[in-house]
Amino acid sequence: MVYSLSEGETYTNVQLPVPYDRRCCGSSHGWLATAHENFAITLLNPFRKAAAIHLPPLTTPHNLRDYQFGLQKFQDQLKKRYDYYVCKVILSADPSLNPHNYVVVATYDYCCRLAFIKAGQRDWTYVEKTYMFSDAIFHRNEIYAVGLGGIIASVDVNSSNDPSRPPKAIPLTRLRPMEHPLFPYKADKAYLVESTNGDLLHVRRFLKRKEGLDQKLGVINFVVYKVLFIDNDGTFVRQDLIDSIGDDALFLGDNHSISVSASNFPRCQPNSIYFTNDIMKGGMGIFNLADKTATQHYPLNPSESAQMEYIAVLVPSEDCISPGLVELKRIRN
Repeated sequence: MVYSLSEGETYTNVQLPVPYDRRCCGSSHGWLATAHENFAITLLNPFRKAAAIHLPPLTTPHNLRDYQFGLQKFQDQLKKRYDYYVCKVILSADPSLNPHNYVVVATYDYCCRLAFIKAGQRDWTYVEKTYMFSDAIFHRNEIYAVGLGGIIASVDVNSSNDPSRPPKAIPLTRLRPMEHPLFPYKADKAYLVESTNGDLLHVRRFLKRKEGLDQKLGVINFVVYKVLFIDNDGTFVRQDLIDSIGDDALFLGDNHSISVSASNFPRCQPNSIYFTNDIMKGGMGIFNLADKTATQHYPLNPSESAQMEYIAVLVPSEDCISPGLVELKRIRN
């Protein structure tokens, strides 16, 4: 099924040519990424008649090569959950429009490492050092990645075309507290998204456990920072906490984080964050930055959760050619 945010309608008669035996581990510029058992990645575009792009496998993490005892057992366990081994895949551009000039970035492994591959290359470039990266974005012709502790690092993809000499992830910020600055929440995820006016925003998601014996995760809160650079050379300056994103609406999840101008789409709420509710059994939520409240936008009903199918959530697109796909997830009981 497909849920259109711009129309507020659910369509059950839309057929997306995606494999049923693999999890979608990313959506970017209208392309979907799926992982194989050998950790190879395939890019598909269900909205265009474009050939699939097959990328080479991501290798075993470098630090595991030093361990002999239990390595094979660990690799066997990885293969059973290969689709979750690849956390997120994003693209610098649409391969249909830029077939010889695009970069694919993947966060992978349980340590949330970072790797990228350019169009035409046969091998991944594995970025040295990891900061438990949870999201990445292309901004100012570089890769910027953010870790769960709020550390933002930059990677210069143009510094070398030799995968055997990988660039380093250069940290720009220090580790931020895991506690919410005002409320008793714990940091859960971090995102990077470019605003409609070109600013880089750092969004942190915080969770508060419900009271009681079950201690289930309940209330969700978001904090947004604006990352400041020196205009002439792109040097990082600082990041400032902001209370409003104005007319923007942010879309965050396992997708390529994006923003749109809500005034162009009447059904979109301004100054809000649309997020995949991966905590409360799926669906989508909306966080209003003005009053700091989260509401369920598209919940999954029991009949949907009992099926084995995909749900796609389309976000508005000005060109209407390559709609942004927030989430494509397999629903199972």
